[in-house]
Amino acid sequence: MSFTDAIKTCFRKYVTFSGRATRAEFWNFVLFMLIASIALTIVNSIIFGPTILQNVSVTINSAGEQTQSNSITKQYNAGWLGTFFSIAVFLPALSVTIRRLQDTGRNFRHLLIPIGCACLSATIFFATSKSIPIDTSMFPDPSTMPTSLRMPGNIPVMIGLALLTFASYVFFLIWLCNSSEPTTNEFGPYPREVSS
Repeated sequence: MSFTDAIKTCFRKYVTFSGRATRAEFWNFVLFMLIASIALTIVNSIIFGPTILQNVSVTINSAGEQTQSNSITKQYNAGWLGTFFSIAVFLPALSVTIRRLQDTGRNFRHLLIPIGCACLSATIFFATSKSIPIDTSMFPDPSTMPTSLRMPGNIPVMIGLALLTFASYVFFLIWLCNSSEPTTNEFGPYPREVSS
């Protein structure tokens, strides 16, 4: 399947979660989203300029002494253009991902594994983290800064959860790279045998 055919197919099957999608269809659509995101970042940066970020870095040593450093950085992103694009391609991307999983013989529940790991990590982080007050007087406009930061309460647990989440995404990526099942499976016929 060509690059343009993949884009047309994914938008034509905007919310079609049944059936199967070949590797070419899936990865060409991923490439389209990547190219469009880069183009939107360039356009947004030219029109609106960078986003200015105020960063706070808090360090607590073994004696419990807290040090803080502040910095201002420029970040180039797709801004509102990227947000609108992400909303527009969310359902086609989700549907082609599910159809790609089904092409390898897996159902949509496999998509929930990395999402579940990420949600579990975030939940445990917020449940076990502690709030550390920060000094905002060093910033040009302290009223726009938060007065505290969340710090992980148990570093080894957070590292373990981060590794688990990373591993789940690696497995998910491997599943998306797998070959198609060359025969009809429970999700439909082999995609190359039917016209899209």
